[in-house]
Amino acid sequence: MIFNKQTKKIVLILAVVGFGFLGCNQSDPGINVSLGVIHHRASGATLFEENEPRVFTTDLDYQITLEKAYIALASAELSGCHESTRLMRPGMLWEAFVGNAMAHSEGSSTRIGVPIIKNILGADMSLVEWGTFEPAPGNYCHLSLTLEPADSDAMFLPSDIDMVGKTIYLSGSYVPPGGGSGVPFVVTSSELRTQEIHFHDDNDQEVEVTYTVADPMQQLTVGMRYDYWFDQVDFQTMNASGIENQVLTNVALSIHQHP
Repeated sequence: MIFNKQTKKIVLILAVVGFGFLGCNQSDPGINVSLGVIHHRASGATLFEENEPRVFTTDLDYQITLEKAYIALASAELSGCHESTRLMRPGMLWEAFVGNAMAHSEGSSTRIGVPIIKNILGADMSLVEWGTFEPAPGNYCHLSLTLEPADSDAMFLPSDIDMVGKTIYLSGSYVPPGGGSGVPFVVTSSELRTQEIHFHDDNDQEVEVTYTVADPMQQLTVGMRYDYWFDQVDFQTMNASGIENQVLTNVALSIHQHP
């Protein structure tokens, strides 16, 4: 039988589609890495309860009282250390060819693309499950988290504040260094920030995290340390734009791997 170029192309497409269906339908437990998000302040500090205003002091000696605090987390991506992590699990070729109809439009096996809103006035150390990675077996070295304005499809949109189009919304009051009456503030931003989190061990040494089918159910948790968010912010000398930029940068930098 003679195959011309067009026929070969059709055969290749059918082969890819057939392999994809096999990958999707066969029994494949795969690896599941659940990503959770918590918030807290300095280690050892007293934990605040749900809806309790967050009170802390900055590095410039401002006393901050946070009464509302929402952060829009847009996406998270797990990155491998070596080419071995690029090996495909069954079904991944199908996803690459036609997309995964069951996933968010910007999601993949190593990317969570469903945005969520984190309410910092939830109880300290309370875990919010964001989503699940389904990575190929291999070594992974870091996680990229993106903060960007929320859309109307974001999970956990609050009822008291319109977060659509906002990356952060923080409101409360501050007491200047030296004391005095509380001064109300609102800090919002619609800018984007990305934080790269490299995995570390208990001795704060960078490590590779290995995921295998022998231990397929894993938990990965990131923390947000909110008592750092107003460091380097001088309410008495900085303009609103400068404050917003510094606070958003601090929010991103506060995101870290939590044990």
